[in-house]
Amino acid sequence: MFDVRLSQEGESGELVLPRIWYKGYVAEYSAGAKGTQPLIAYIPLSKAELQQYKEKHKPNVTQKALYDGRATICD
Repeated sequence: MFDVRLSQEGESGELVLPRIWYKGYVAEYSAGAKGTQPLIAYIPLSKAELQQYKEKHKPNVTQKALYDGRATICD
């Protein structure tokens, strides 16, 4: 458990949690705060990355996890 306070009220932000995500994480918000449940952030692979994956016979995927698979929460 840890507390986080954003610098500017009303601005949205993203927090990367210090551990690898697993399905048991649950976010509890206090003092009227709102936000998402922990999840892994993904971005699409670039054309160059897709080509590298194909050349190296990696699985046919179209996205990759950010932050080494650590969970993120957003407000």
